[in-house]
Amino acid sequence: MVKAFEREEACLIFDDMAIKKSVQWMRIAEEKPVKIWTKDLGFSVMVFRQIFRNKDGTVGERFLVTNDFSLTGDKIKILYKKWWKVEEYHKSLKQNASIRNSPAHQERTQSNHVFIVVFEYVKLEMLKLTTGRNYFALKTKVSMALLQTSMITFQIYNLLLSHKVGYYV
Repeated sequence: MVKAFEREEACLIFDDMAIKKSVQWMRIAEEKPVKIWTKDLGFSVMVFRQIFRNKDGTVGERFLVTNDFSLTGDKIKILYKKWWKVEEYHKSLKQNASIRNSPAHQERTQSNHVFIVVFEYVKLEMLKLTTGRNYFALKTKVSMALLQTSMITFQIYNLLLSHKVGYYV
């Protein structure tokens, strides 16, 4: 289960199929929070069922769950959107800014790596906003430029070696 917190409020999102199945059979009405108790959780929660349409036209269903029974459906949706932004940030740090590829073992070098990764994320975000391209398009463009530069350098070295020019790197 994934958790998102805003002060003392918790908004949980089901990613456990057993719990999702135990809620699905209840036929919870769309966009109306319902207080339930399931054996799988062992305590009462409020479930909010959301139906949405994917970009490819397929229909999806998600169950948002909270332990704050004072939340309205609109407030649950707002918390979910905030939680999703945090998820996108973490995903970007992992996939686009290489936070998990740290070779560092010492506290100082690990903190330096995290600083550089967050700095890289900020730079990528600025590039994304100024160019209107997503992270993957930006990474592809940088990779292509790197490959082109490498190929040109390789061709220069081959040319120098084939003419036995006395140039050494």
